[in-house]
Amino acid sequence: MRCGLVARKLGMSRLFNDNGDHVPVTVLKIEDLEVLSIKSVDKDGYNAVQLGFSNKKPKNISKPLRGFFAKSKSEPKEKVVEFRVSEDAILNIGDKLGVNHFVAGQKIDAV
Repeated sequence: MRCGLVARKLGMSRLFNDNGDHVPVTVLKIEDLEVLSIKSVDKDGYNAVQLGFSNKKPKNISKPLRGFFAKSKSEPKEKVVEFRVSEDAILNIGDKLGVNHFVAGQKIDAV
């Protein structure tokens, strides 16, 4: 199982196919998505990847979170999320994620 992504919804639009029919699409923006921490079976009892989304000013976060971001050597993030992954899908701390994370034709669940 692969890691998910976090994106900001910008709005809706439409595209036209070859027949002239319009297809509704959702426009998403992935900004500054970075791997902050890794959870492993040996240490935590499960495999997971923690991601940080969208940079935030250091003055607007708490001191404990500043320590967390300093440990991962990254800028403070607006949102931190955790995705459970299989052992072969673990990423490295500091990896940047973007649209190249998806495979052409891959189906996704958006929440």
